[in-house]
Amino acid sequence: MPRKTLLIAFIVFQLLILSGMIVKAMLPLVTGSPMRLRVEPLDPRDPFRGNYVHFTYAFNSLDLDSLPNDLPQLENRLHFGDRVYVEMEQEGDFFKPAGVWLNPPREQRFLETVVQYHYSQTIALSCGSEDYFTDPDYAQELERQRPRFGSNDSTNVRMSVTLMVDGSGKSRIKELHVQ
Repeated sequence: MPRKTLLIAFIVFQLLILSGMIVKAMLPLVTGSPMRLRVEPLDPRDPFRGNYVHFTYAFNSLDLDSLPNDLPQLENRLHFGDRVYVEMEQEGDFFKPAGVWLNPPREQRFLETVVQYHYSQTIALSCGSEDYFTDPDYAQELERQRPRFGSNDSTNVRMSVTLMVDGSGKSRIKELHVQ
């Protein structure tokens, strides 16, 4: 009898852990407020991850000379995995980076990001909402519609996403917009 009870407790514990992970991941969709950003899509195919569209946002690579920030000025002071906060300001229908901070801004909208690398005055960041998983046909359609490198074609489709961002700066993709 105790073995059966221990097994049931172990299974319930695992289910609670999985449920907690799912709730934590979906919390920005429920409690967050919308923030629309322009993106540049790329359609990689990965045999292990499936079909998805990888988005590049304006804050993924920032020139620190062009933005207010309180980041250490010396190279190699920030490392892969360090958290920084990108202040976002609305310009028209879209949000754009307005500053980079070591601590969350108090009054402004912001995204929690993770440093990918920091070299000289350039910092590469990720917010965790760069990949949008979709069915293979739709991923290929998005790839066909994206602007080509070096293209001057004004008929290229513009894409944007609506991120739901909670009070701590965590984000999840709510919607993809193809214009």
